[in-house]
Amino acid sequence: MRKYVGFCVALYLVGAIASAPAAFAQGESAEVESILQGLIEDFMEDPHAKGLALTVGLQIKDVGEWHLEIEGSDKIKLKRGALTVPAPYYITDMETLRRIDRGELGIMTAMGRAKMTDPAPMDFGLANEYQLTPEAMAMLIPFGFHFWTKGKPEIVHFGELDQAREIHGAYATLFYYQKGLRSGYYRVEKDQHINADESDQVNPFPSLFIFIGGALECRIGGKEMSIEGKQTMLVPAGVSHEFWNPNDEPAEFILIMFGEGA
Repeated sequence: MRKYVGFCVALYLVGAIASAPAAFAQGESAEVESILQGLIEDFMEDPHAKGLALTVGLQIKDVGEWHLEIEGSDKIKLKRGALTVPAPYYITDMETLRRIDRGELGIMTAMGRAKMTDPAPMDFGLANEYQLTPEAMAMLIPFGFHFWTKGKPEIVHFGELDQAREIHGAYATLFYYQKGLRSGYYRVEKDQHINADESDQVNPFPSLFIFIGGALECRIGGKEMSIEGKQTMLVPAGVSHEFWNPNDEPAEFILIMFGEGA
């Protein structure tokens, strides 16, 4: 009898352990859908949603896949499952999704990288031979900001390291991108070096640096100089630029890149 009871208990424990991951994943799936529904409701009030026609997917690692079918601001469907049509999709994990939902991490910062091969907590993919044309990019980049950033108007917090990621060699919080415009905030700690890699030093569009605190050494078009807070610097298209901080105090600046190609 004792052996039988022990065997039954063992079976129960094995079953409970086996079902725990499934129950956990089920709970996370419900959380994902709750977060997405909140984002959808917020986006439906956004002027950017008017007239927009788009299908976009979302993969949450170790949890599942969803996709949105958007037909203007009054018709947005959330569906469980993988994409069956050519479309772009986002790839992330639960913790990143939660941070974005709480406003602790901006979508542009989550996706930011110096090179496309660099890892990022929110990544991007193309399903079923979707063609990422320049026209598609011009639509998808502002869509991403407006969908993943809640509130009217949208607010992006910056200035703290937990709101930033290391991009191009320093801590960055990216604000807003659209065709012809990129903007963000950088904080350069002691011994950090922006654009240390020579392949990152030249842009095909102008860059405006607005320094708001601290001091940096820089090399612009081969010329070394110092720059500090309450100064601005315009680096023309095609001119190499790099910055480094030898000081104990962090340096901060706002970066605005604009024009054709930005």
